[in-house]
Amino acid sequence: MTTHIFLALGMWDETISQNVIAADLTAYVPGHYTEWLGYGYAQAGRFREGTALLGRVRDNTHTPRQRAELAFMRAQPS
Repeated sequence: MTTHIFLALGMWDETISQNVIAADLTAYVPGHYTEWLGYGYAQAGRFREGTALLGRVRDNTHTPRQRAELAFMRAQPS
């Protein structure tokens, strides 16, 4: 829930750190945490990390829903 506040306030380092914790618990599958993590990386100008995240998430994509989530992540502004 804290990430909602961090996003609204443009607190990108906090957004990133909290979503790294959450993504570590979900094996970096495409979804809410990885989407927000990628968005945080983009907003913070950490493009290499965002690109690496996309690769990691792509490797953990197995279902149609996850493929849709991955497509959404790739469409985020960077």
